Amino acid sequence: MDAIIGAGTAIFSAFFSRKKVSVTNARRLSSALSKAKGAFSERDDIALAEQQKVTIQADIDKLVANFEKDKAVIAENFDINQTELETVQLYPKASGVQVVAFGIAWQPGIIDGDTWRSV
Repeated sequence: MDAIIGAGTAIFSAFFSRKKVSVTNARRLSSALSKAKGAFSERDDIALAEQQKVTIQADIDKLVANFEKDKAVIAENFDINQTELETVQLYPKASGVQVVAFGIAWQPGIIDGDTWRSV
């Protein structure tokens, strides 16, 4: 918008001023043209940025889909319901036992029928 106003001002002053060809009019027109060139360049930059945005969003969507697929495979491989458990017998060694503290606990209670209750 600024470039259009600048070009209009330069052309208007060139036609209606006393000096048709002057350094000031040439500078105004040159300034307006450079602003217009910058505006067109920015418009191209915006189009390029929007195209890159679409490409990046497509890449993100693809990565999210791959992540969800990989997550499902990992969850399936580590499902606790599909894990086979095997029993292993461990034999303790006396050399591996160290008594750090020893105590006796007592809780008074009574046997009521076949169950024990604390008092």
